[in-house]
Formats: sequence, structure tokens, C-alpha cells
Amino acid sequence: MADLVNGERCRAVLFDLDGVLVESFEFWRALINHAAASEGLPAVSWQALRKSWGQDAEADAAEFLPGWSGRRLEEFYKCHLESFADLLVLNPHAAETFIELRSQGISTGLVTNSSKDFAALVLRLSGLAFDTVLTSDDLQRPKPYPEGILQACATVGAPPETAVYIGDSEYDRKAAAQAGVTFIWFGVGPRPALTDLRDLRQHVIEPNFKEGSWK
Repeated sequence: MADLVNGERCRAVLFDLDGVLVESFEFWRALINHAAASEGLPAVSWQALRKSWGQDAEADAAEFLPGWSGRRLEEFYKCHLESFADLLVLNPHAAETFIELRSQGISTGLVTNSSKDFAALVLRLSGLAFDTVLTSDDLQRPKPYPEGILQACATVGAPPETAVYIGDSEYDRKAAAQAGVTFIWFGVGPRPALTDLRDLRQHVIEPNFKEGSWK
């Protein structure tokens, strides 16, 4: 079993949802533009949404839908999630990665700024089952605050120094840093460290974790 940067055995791997376990950018762009169209507002551009990627519904409403509250936007999303589900692209390697982690006794958790309804939709489509799931509906202060990650660690009984968090945004990185867990960049972000979930095994399962390799 691999050691983390402080020499502790990895006991939990926590995941972000959007951009890690599911490619959902076009899904969310279609959904928020559906909301904008209902108000006669201009469409949100690819660039504008990418720049704000990872923020919660309250911030999305403030930035893209003048006069809307985060709660109103979340209710709109809830009513229209299924209409755009065909735009979701599930990570094809998530299931085998979960099987590998479970076989090694490593707990798994989901910490996302998306809603409980959206998380439930993705979990239903993917068949994935986590030891703990925390969404924006469960937290008073979602990412970039560390509460979700800390609560997930507590739920699975893993001290933060024995956990890693996999995410694809600055919100994820900041939350992980404040929580004291090792952060792993995923995808094609500013400092990608992992582009294929299958490669996770060599860093948290096989005994060749390099100190500081995820910094």
C-alpha cells in the first residue's frame, strides 16, 4: 500500500463529480442557457462558463441570471435535469477504479458543489456507490471551503492526512489545501497530474508514491 507525503497509509480517496467522474460541461451549459432563454437573457458563452467552472448555484445565479437566487436556479435545474441527461459523458474507467480501491480497503467519498439531485442522477446512470456523498445541499459552505472534505474524512474514519481528493478546479484545490488532504489534479487543468483514473492505482495502491508528486 502506498504512503502519502507524510508517511501515512492511504485510507480514503475522495472525488469531485463534474469533470472527474462525469464530463458535464456541455450539460451544464445547455441547462443554464435554458434558464437564460426563459428570461430572455443572452446565452452564456463557453468561455464565460469555463472561467467560472466549479462554483455553486448561488454564484452562477449572481453572475449569469440577474435577479435569480441560488435556490431558484437549483429548483430550475431540478426540474430540467433529465431533459439534458444525454449530454453527460461518464468516465469509462470509474467503475474499475472503484473496484480496485475497495479491494485494497480504501474508502471512497464524493464531495461536490453540484446538487443532491444531480449527484443522484449521475450515480444512477453510472452505478457507482460511495461510502459517503456530500453535495451543495448538505453543506452550509461548499468548496472552496473545506467543510465537505473534512466531513467526508470523518464519516469514513480517515484522518485528513491519510486521504486524497481528486478534482479539476481551483475550488477543489483550495478546499483540499484547507482540509489538509493531498490534492490530485485531474484532466487538462493548469497543473494536470492525472488524466486517466486507472493510473490512480500506482499512486495510492502500488508502493511507489513519490513524496510531493501531486504538488
